Amino acid sequence: MITVYPVLDYFSTCPRCGYPAEATTAVRSYAHGETARETHITCGMPCGWSVVE
Repeated sequence: MITVYPVLDYFSTCPRCGYPAEATTAVRSYAHGETARETHITCGMPCGWSVVE
């Protein structure tokens, strides 16, 4: 199962265009009990910039 949460305290700007960036965290829960988290940061405008941490 994958659950996506917005990161509400993420305050940064896109390094490509300067528009405010947005972040979400994806939490993957596996049947055997393990979980994995990934933070996805993207530009708030469609310039195409993104990064996964």
